[in-house]
This record gives sequence, structure tokens and C-alpha cells, in this order.
Amino acid sequence: MIIAYLDHSLKNITIDEQKKKISDYIKVKQLKIDRFYEQSIEEVLAAAQNEKISLITANLLALGEDVAEVQETLKRLIAAGVDVQTASENLKIREETGPGAFWAGVELGVRLRNDIISIVTRKTLAQLVKQGVRLGRRPGTKNKTVFLTNREAEIRRKFKRYMSLKKTAEALGVCCDTLREYMKKHPEVVPKEYRVLLDKRRARYFLSQKKD
Repeated sequence: MIIAYLDHSLKNITIDEQKKKISDYIKVKQLKIDRFYEQSIEEVLAAAQNEKISLITANLLALGEDVAEVQETLKRLIAAGVDVQTASENLKIREETGPGAFWAGVELGVRLRNDIISIVTRKTLAQLVKQGVRLGRRPGTKNKTVFLTNREAEIRRKFKRYMSLKKTAEALGVCCDTLREYMKKHPEVVPKEYRVLLDKRRARYFLSQKKD
């Protein structure tokens, strides 16, 4: 049975855009969708207990919010005997291939990260245009990034992993200065325990400087 999964999370492209990508993909591959699932991947895993399933998604982002989450979801699907196909990336992952071999190349991780940045940026810019905001910077003003707009939940999750500020910024696709500025304007997205950790790291740094 061939199942198409539609991701309703805000991080992804719209449902209509996902349907179009999947529709274009199955036309090229000459496939027919038996059923659409829209609630969660758990539905697909439950269905896989009773029959062989081939799962089609519009993109890798439908399987998770970052590379690690997509990888974990793929492992579960492959372990359940589900073949996975992604329309945007034109990928097909089967049980005999396995998620380990699939994720061996760093290129896919880079493509996923770029996909996240591209989608978030397009959605944010479209929203600003609807609000009547004139895009582009005025002469003599600093360039302002919109990469972190409407990504509060994702940012909090990354902070809770206690990564360094540099690694967190890289994972979000921005520079450290942009992330620091965002943290100043939106202190509510930074968990208290993470701020404590940052303060301790700063203290250790200044102490080491004094010793030198």
C-alpha cells in the first residue's frame, strides 16, 4: 500500500504545496496513492504492523524539525519495514539500504538544513509582504535577518540540548551575533538553566584570561 503523509507543522511548506509536490512526483513515477495520513507518523507505523507500506512525503522536513529528528524517524520507519520516498529530494530509502547507509553522506544533512532555512525564509517574507512591510534595507541601515522569526519553539529545543552558542547558531543557520541579538529581544525563548550555563562559561573564560 502506498501512503502519502502530509506534515501540518508550521516549519514546513503549506499542505497545498505538499500535495502538489507529491502529485507531481507520483505522476513522474507512475504511482497511485492509496491513502493520505495527516495526524502523525505513528499512524504510519501502526499501519505497517498489518501490511507492507511505501511512504511518500513532500520533503524530508515532514519527518522532523532537524537532521537528528529526521534520522531517528527514518530509523523507526525502516525498522518497521516501511519504504520511504521524498518528492523534493527525489530519494528512496528501503530496508535493504538502511538509514545508516543513507545518512553516511554529509551532503544530505546540508540539503536538509538549507531546506529548513529556505522554507522558513520564504514563509516569513510572504507574511511580511501581506502585512505591508517593504522588503529590503534602507540606505544607511543595518541588514536585518528574518531567519529566526517564528521559530521560538525550535530555538528553545536547541537551547535545552545545552549546545554552545556557536553550535546553536550554526544549527539555526545564523551567525552568533544574530543569535545574541535575538536573545536580547526575546529573552523568553532562552530557558533559565541555559542562561545559567552561559554565565558559568563566561565566568570561566574571564578567569582564564586573568591567569594569562
